[in-house]
Amino acid sequence: MGGYNLLVFGLPGPGDGPMHGIPGRASVTATAIATLFSWVGNRYLTYRDQRRDKAHHELMLFVLFNAIALVITFACLYLSRYALDQHSQLADNVARFVGIGLGTVFRFLTYRRWVFAGKAAGDDELTEHTHVV
Repeated sequence: MGGYNLLVFGLPGPGDGPMHGIPGRASVTATAIATLFSWVGNRYLTYRDQRRDKAHHELMLFVLFNAIALVITFACLYLSRYALDQHSQLADNVARFVGIGLGTVFRFLTYRRWVFAGKAAGDDELTEHTHVV
Protein backbone atom coordinates (compact mmCIF):
# COMPACT_ATOMS: atom_id res chain seq x y z
CA MET A 1 0.00 0.00 0.00
CA GLY A 2 2.80 2.39 0.92
CA GLY A 3 4.70 1.74 -2.30
CA TYR A 4 1.57 2.29 -4.37
CA ASN A 5 0.76 5.54 -2.57
CA LEU A 6 4.29 6.84 -3.08
CA LEU A 7 4.23 5.95 -6.78
CA VAL A 8 0.80 7.47 -7.47
CA PHE A 9 0.36 10.25 -4.92
CA GLY A 10 3.95 11.04 -3.90
CA LEU A 11 5.05 12.20 -0.49
CA PRO A 12 2.52 13.94 1.76
CA GLY A 13 1.93 17.49 0.66
CA PRO A 14 1.42 19.05 -2.73
CA GLY A 15 2.43 17.15 -5.84
CA ASP A 16 1.89 13.84 -7.52
CA GLY A 17 3.95 10.68 -7.58
CA PRO A 18 6.00 9.60 -10.61
CA MET A 19 3.25 7.18 -11.75
CA HIS A 20 0.26 9.43 -11.02
CA GLY A 21 -1.28 9.04 -14.45
CA ILE A 22 -0.84 5.27 -14.60
CA PRO A 23 -2.27 3.78 -11.38
CA GLY A 24 -2.57 0.31 -12.89
CA ARG A 25 1.16 0.13 -13.63
CA ALA A 26 1.90 1.56 -10.19
CA SER A 27 -0.20 -1.20 -8.63
CA VAL A 28 1.65 -3.87 -10.62
CA THR A 29 5.06 -2.35 -9.78
CA ALA A 30 4.36 -2.05 -6.05
CA THR A 31 2.95 -5.58 -5.93
CA ALA A 32 5.91 -7.05 -7.84
CA ILE A 33 8.39 -5.52 -5.40
CA ALA A 34 6.33 -6.72 -2.43
CA THR A 35 6.17 -10.22 -3.97
CA LEU A 36 9.95 -10.61 -3.98
CA PHE A 37 10.22 -9.52 -0.36
CA SER A 38 7.33 -11.80 0.53
CA TRP A 39 8.92 -14.87 -1.09
CA VAL A 40 12.13 -14.38 0.85
CA GLY A 41 10.21 -13.98 4.12
CA ASN A 42 7.99 -16.97 3.47
CA ARG A 43 10.83 -19.22 2.30
CA TYR A 44 13.24 -18.45 5.09
CA LEU A 45 10.87 -17.71 7.98
CA THR A 46 7.24 -18.83 7.68
CA TYR A 47 7.75 -22.07 5.73
CA ARG A 48 11.41 -22.66 6.55
CA ASP A 49 10.69 -26.29 7.50
CA GLN A 50 8.63 -27.00 4.38
CA ARG A 51 10.51 -25.46 1.52
CA ARG A 52 11.36 -27.31 -1.67
CA ASP A 53 14.87 -28.43 -2.55
CA LYS A 54 14.71 -26.50 -5.83
CA ALA A 55 14.28 -22.82 -4.94
CA HIS A 56 13.73 -21.80 -8.58
CA HIS A 57 10.72 -24.13 -8.89
CA GLU A 58 9.30 -22.79 -5.65
CA LEU A 59 9.87 -19.20 -6.78
CA MET A 60 8.16 -19.86 -10.12
CA LEU A 61 5.06 -21.24 -8.35
CA PHE A 62 5.17 -18.36 -5.88
CA VAL A 63 5.31 -15.80 -8.70
CA LEU A 64 2.51 -17.58 -10.59
CA PHE A 65 0.12 -17.52 -7.63
CA ASN A 66 1.11 -13.96 -6.77
CA ALA A 67 0.45 -12.92 -10.37
CA ILE A 68 -3.06 -14.30 -10.03
CA ALA A 69 -3.46 -12.41 -6.73
CA LEU A 70 -2.11 -9.29 -8.47
CA VAL A 71 -4.86 -9.62 -11.09
CA ILE A 72 -7.40 -9.81 -8.27
CA THR A 73 -6.02 -6.61 -6.72
CA PHE A 74 -5.80 -4.88 -10.10
CA ALA A 75 -9.40 -5.86 -10.92
CA CYS A 76 -10.62 -4.19 -7.72
CA LEU A 77 -8.68 -1.01 -8.53
CA TYR A 78 -9.93 -1.08 -12.13
CA LEU A 79 -13.51 -1.52 -10.98
CA SER A 80 -13.18 1.43 -8.60
CA ARG A 81 -11.39 3.72 -11.07
CA TYR A 82 -13.18 2.98 -14.31
CA ALA A 83 -16.49 1.27 -13.56
CA LEU A 84 -17.36 3.34 -10.48
CA ASP A 85 -15.44 6.46 -11.65
CA GLN A 86 -13.70 6.97 -8.30
CA HIS A 87 -10.30 8.71 -8.51
CA SER A 88 -9.49 9.78 -4.96
CA GLN A 89 -6.70 8.44 -2.81
CA LEU A 90 -9.29 7.08 -0.37
CA ALA A 91 -11.15 5.21 -3.14
CA ASP A 92 -7.88 3.76 -4.47
CA ASN A 93 -6.83 2.63 -1.02
CA VAL A 94 -10.22 1.04 -0.26
CA ALA A 95 -10.19 -0.77 -3.61
CA ARG A 96 -6.63 -1.98 -3.09
CA PHE A 97 -7.40 -3.00 0.51
CA VAL A 98 -10.29 -5.15 -0.70
CA GLY A 99 -8.18 -6.56 -3.54
CA ILE A 100 -5.24 -7.29 -1.28
CA GLY A 101 -7.59 -9.00 1.19
CA LEU A 102 -9.05 -11.23 -1.51
CA GLY A 103 -5.57 -11.91 -2.88
CA THR A 104 -4.30 -12.79 0.60
CA VAL A 105 -7.03 -15.39 1.05
CA PHE A 106 -6.14 -16.83 -2.37
CA ARG A 107 -2.41 -16.93 -1.54
CA PHE A 108 -3.05 -18.49 1.88
CA LEU A 109 -4.99 -21.30 0.25
CA THR A 110 -2.33 -21.97 -2.40
CA TYR A 111 1.03 -21.53 -0.64
CA ARG A 112 0.96 -24.54 1.67
CA ARG A 113 -0.75 -26.77 -0.86
CA TRP A 114 1.40 -26.08 -3.93
CA VAL A 115 4.27 -23.67 -3.28
CA PHE A 116 5.84 -24.68 0.02
CA ALA A 117 4.95 -28.35 -0.28
CA GLY A 118 8.38 -29.79 0.45
CA LYS A 119 9.07 -32.23 3.24
CA ALA A 120 8.79 -30.83 6.73
CA ALA A 121 11.98 -31.01 8.76
CA GLY A 122 12.15 -34.34 10.56
CA ASP A 123 9.92 -36.26 8.09
CA ASP A 124 12.76 -38.65 7.24
CA GLU A 125 13.42 -39.38 10.91
CA LEU A 126 9.72 -40.01 11.58
CA THR A 127 9.51 -42.40 8.62
CA GLU A 128 12.58 -44.32 9.79
CA HIS A 129 11.17 -44.78 13.31
CA THR A 130 7.75 -45.95 12.12
CA HIS A 131 9.30 -48.78 10.05
CA VAL A 132 11.27 -50.10 13.02
CA VAL A 133 8.14 -51.36 14.79
